Amino acid sequence: MKNMRLKVLLVLSALTLIFVGFHTSVSAQSNGLGITPKQSYTMQAGQTASNTLTLTNLNQVVPLTVHINVVDFEAKDQSGSAKLLQATDQPQTPWSLKPYLTIPDTVTVPAGGTKQVPFTIKLPANIGAGTYYSAIEYTAARNDNQQQVSLAASTATLMFINVPGNVSELMTLEGFGFTNNNQNDSKYVTLFRHQPEYFAYQIKDSGNVAEQPAGSIVIKNMFGKTVANINNANPKGQLVLIGQTRKFTGCNPESTAPEKVPLDSNCTPLHLRPGFYTANLVIIYGQNGQTARQITAVAHFWYLPWGWLIGIAIILALIIVFIYWLYRRLRHRRHHGRAHHA
Repeated sequence: MKNMRLKVLLVLSALTLIFVGFHTSVSAQSNGLGITPKQSYTMQAGQTASNTLTLTNLNQVVPLTVHINVVDFEAKDQSGSAKLLQATDQPQTPWSLKPYLTIPDTVTVPAGGTKQVPFTIKLPANIGAGTYYSAIEYTAARNDNQQQVSLAASTATLMFINVPGNVSELMTLEGFGFTNNNQNDSKYVTLFRHQPEYFAYQIKDSGNVAEQPAGSIVIKNMFGKTVANINNANPKGQLVLIGQTRKFTGCNPESTAPEKVPLDSNCTPLHLRPGFYTANLVIIYGQNGQTARQITAVAHFWYLPWGWLIGIAIILALIIVFIYWLYRRLRHRRHHGRAHHA
């Protein structure tokens, strides 16, 4: 009887834990705010434009009060991550969009619903050509004031405005090569034991326009024959912000379908033969009606797999043994011939 009671208590305890865990998981997943991470527009100086941003309440039960603030941002590191400049005494950046953007301070998003938030951008007639950008930051709280709500995916919409005209465009290449992975902190490699797959390059933007470079990579063997082509050197369509040095990474794509090219899972080895290779990078950039500009770079690397090196070593060893055997045999014949004549 005691054993039966113990078993019942254990079962009830397990069911209680499962229920609590499930309830906690559902609550955590239901909180949050769905936003648009990026907006880009092209506007003439003196032009005014209006549009809306869509906010989605992922909580199916409780409405959310969303506080909206416009802040400047800059590049956090070479990966391209945005760093929001949220300090109250933060100086306005030269590329700030804050003076020209009007948006409500607070909106309420119904439970499980969406809210269209209107905004207006009014550019002065004397604004200079170039790229201007700021971030629309969201802070959400449940209307019952019981808790702050964590935001989904991002806390801000990055807003870019390109003003056509005579802009300053200057980008310089600060590094190029092949790597062992597609991480931004990976180093350039000149000797590969496995098939190379990933490339990387660093570009600095010293102009007043956020640029989206495009380009290609051609790989040639030691005899100058083209053995591989990578036709998209910026597969994710990433930007270089003003004043930023950004590291771009990519790979040899298995499929060139536009929807698959940006995916990391689409990477495949280059299928090279052992030897010495030269990679030629060509980057094209330019916008706002400016003449396209070009950056070129060259990188060299060896592909020498262990199996190939061991095979070469065995062949060399056999050649040495054969030469030694041949030398001993010839020497023996000469010695035998002299003894016979004597």
